Amino acid sequence: MPIPLNKKLYRYLSLDGTGQGNLANVNMTVDGSTTPVEFYVQPPLGESWYIKRLVIGYKDNNGFSADEFASLGTTLTNGIRILAKSGTSEILGDLTGTPDFAIKSNAGWALLAGTANSSLFTWGPGNEFIVAEWDFQADDDSPDGLPGLVLDGTKLQRLSMIIQDNLSAMVGPMGAAIRGHIL
Repeated sequence: MPIPLNKKLYRYLSLDGTGQGNLANVNMTVDGSTTPVEFYVQPPLGESWYIKRLVIGYKDNNGFSADEFASLGTTLTNGIRILAKSGTSEILGDLTGTPDFAIKSNAGWALLAGTANSSLFTWGPGNEFIVAEWDFQADDDSPDGLPGLVLDGTKLQRLSMIIQDNLSAMVGPMGAAIRGHIL
């Protein structure tokens, strides 16, 4: 049965969790090396969201290498973590495994469980763009029995990406968005 348009979700992970706003609210090319920066989506109180996939994309100078992040010339020191949380501190699940397995290179996206694809786009001389799509429906180990990820706004549950390095030198932008529907 098709999902009504008013129930579909297309939201960016953002600094304020609304998934909306201007580019500064959703652009992940920030300096999280001293204080990690959290971008997240969180349903409003009384609402639950079914998340089918998370799509990550970023742009930088050409010459992406699998062994570095974007075109920064090196791997990230601390990496990017993807977490399912309740409130601001309780971690329900570290979707990147552990802090040791945070995303530290371009190749890191392809190693995530349930990743449908990770693609590099280049158009000759100029910038390159990478897209990684994490398909939660492909994850059959969901604790709630549903394929996918369910966030409960009443429990203040959220999906977060934590930037723990300085990404401000990237051409940018970098962002992540969810696809799913309101239950």
